[in-house]
Amino acid sequence: MFRRIDRVSHVGSLDPASRTERASLEGPCLSVSVNPEDWSCIARVSGPTWELSCPGALWLDAGNLPDADMAAIMSWAEAEGYAEPARIWRAWHFDGEADSWRYFSLPSRDAALAEIDADDADPDDEVPSETGDLVDWTPGWRLTERAMAALERRSDDLDGPGGAIILYAMLKLAPAEPGLVGIWWDEEYDPLSLSCPRGGILPGRIALFEIRDEYGAPPPFRTIEDPAP
Repeated sequence: MFRRIDRVSHVGSLDPASRTERASLEGPCLSVSVNPEDWSCIARVSGPTWELSCPGALWLDAGNLPDADMAAIMSWAEAEGYAEPARIWRAWHFDGEADSWRYFSLPSRDAALAEIDADDADPDDEVPSETGDLVDWTPGWRLTERAMAALERRSDDLDGPGGAIILYAMLKLAPAEPGLVGIWWDEEYDPLSLSCPRGGILPGRIALFEIRDEYGAPPPFRTIEDPAP
């Protein structure tokens, strides 16, 4: 469930006053990576690069959770009023650059139908949906208003598991595991496809890190309760 990463980087301001309202996959957590130059391009952020170190730091390995752990997280999220079962509609489209089928997740059939392109319906190329059609649905989880408020800048309420993992780490795991500092998504390193490993430091754990800029200087403040993206 956990992995150890002692040193990560954050690109941008650490000043709480500079926090923006832009959406963040990491929600209220401080966005970090081990590939700061690539991540700054992918996330379209700029500013100083900060190195954050915490020997022995543990991260919830979000991308490699066993099915049993994921089921426990979703059961907790449902019981706490953060997620509810939902029908997730998918609008399939063919990505010519990637030479593969992809889909958008949408809240209703009408919304999915509005997204499809009839030109994608090639009779010689089978759509990898449940029905073979450009629109289908799959059982999933939807985040509640309570969850979205707690996740702050995370904008996708149809990604129930993604949001639930953050909340579970913050509210359930962190109080019981002092060494847990954040969540890690060990995504494929492929900057050209806008992908690289990334993490999010839990707001209450930032004080555990030694922070230095690229010149070795510490930030002008030490206690950070509400980090910028």
